[in-house]
Amino acid sequence: MNGIKDERIATVDLLRGFALLGILLVNMPGFYSPSIYMDSFEDTHSKIYMAIDILGQGSFYPIFATLFGFGFMKIFQTSFKNNVAFTPLFSRRLFLLLCIGCVHAFVIWYGDILILYAVCGFFLLFFQEARGRTFLYWGGALFIIPSIIMILLLIVASFSKAESNAVGVVQPLIDNSISAYRDGSIAEIFSQRFLDWYYINNIGTFPLLFLSVFPFFLIGAFLAKEKGFERIKENVLFIKYVCMICFFAFLFFKVLPYLIGFNVATDFMQDSVGGPLGAIFYITLFMLYGEKIPRFIAQPLQSAGRMALTNYIAQSVVCTLLFYNYGLGFYGNVTVMEGFMLALGFFVVQCIGSSIILKRYSRGPLEHLLRSFTYRGMKNEKNAVGK
Repeated sequence: MNGIKDERIATVDLLRGFALLGILLVNMPGFYSPSIYMDSFEDTHSKIYMAIDILGQGSFYPIFATLFGFGFMKIFQTSFKNNVAFTPLFSRRLFLLLCIGCVHAFVIWYGDILILYAVCGFFLLFFQEARGRTFLYWGGALFIIPSIIMILLLIVASFSKAESNAVGVVQPLIDNSISAYRDGSIAEIFSQRFLDWYYINNIGTFPLLFLSVFPFFLIGAFLAKEKGFERIKENVLFIKYVCMICFFAFLFFKVLPYLIGFNVATDFMQDSVGGPLGAIFYITLFMLYGEKIPRFIAQPLQSAGRMALTNYIAQSVVCTLLFYNYGLGFYGNVTVMEGFMLALGFFVVQCIGSSIILKRYSRGPLEHLLRSFTYRGMKNEKNAVGK
C-alpha cells in the first residue's frame, strides 16, 4: 500500500491562518475577563470591541468547522484511494482530538471547541458515502430551518420581563470568576474553569452547539467532494454572487442590535445567523482573492494555518499564564485595547514561529501527534506521517 501523503491547498491553509487570528481576537476577552457572563464592555476603547463584535464574533468557528468537514472528506477520499478502512481511522482521529480537547478545557481554558468538534465529528461518519449535493442540502437545512424557528421564538421571548432580572443573577458569576482566576488557588481555578465550561457546554445547550457547527461540517465536506477550492476559476461568477449576497446579509444581522437595541432575539440573529453568514463571506472572499495577497503576508499566515491545532492550544497556554493567578495574574485588569494589541502581537510571533518550525519539520507537534495516532499501525507509516 502506498503511504498516505498530504495534498495541501494554499487557499485552505491561508484561510485557516486567517481564522486562527480571528479566533484569538474573539477569544481574548474570555482569557482576561468573565466575558461569557457579560453583555458588553464598559471601556473607553469600545469601538474596538464593536469592530470585533461585528466583524469577528460568531464568524470564525464556522470557518474552522467548514475546514474540519473539508478535511474529513479529503481523508475519506484518500483512504478510499489507498484501500484503507475509513471509519476506524477517522474514529481514532476524533478520539485523540477529544482527549486533547478535554485537557485543553479542564486543565488550560474553559473555552475549548475541540470537544464539540470531536463529538459532532462522529455524526459525519453517517455521511461518508453521501453525494456532494446531499451534504449541501443537509447543511443548508440544518442551518436555515432551526435559525428561523429560534428567531421566531426569541422575538416572542424578547417581550418578556425576565431579561431585566438577569443582571442580578449574573453578577455573582462575574464576581466568582474574577475572585478565582485573579486571586484564587490552583484548585479554585480548576473548579471555576469547570463551572465556566459547563455553563456553556451542557445537555441544554448541546442541541444549539451541535447546530452551530455540524451544518458547516457538511458544507465543508461538500466543498471537498465537489473540489470547490480547486475549481475556483470554473465557478468564479457564482462565488462572487455568494460572496456579495452574504456580505450584505452578514452586515445587516451583525449591525442590527446596534440599530434597534440588544435583546435575546437580536443577539441570536447577530451571532448565530450573522456570524455564519460572515464565515461564508470570508471563505468566498479568500477563494476569490487569496492568491492576490502579497507573499510576505500570505506565507506566514499559511504557516500558522498549517499548525492551527498547535497554535490554538498555544494561545490558551500563553494567555492563561499571563492572566491567571498561577501566572502573572493580570485577570480583570486589561482593557479592550490592550487585549487587542496583545492578540495581534502574539499572533505575529506565532506566524514567525510557525514559519521557522515548518522550515525544519513537515508539521507542528500536535499535528504530527494527531496524524501519527490516526495512521498508526499502517504500512509505510513513516511515509504516511512524514513530509
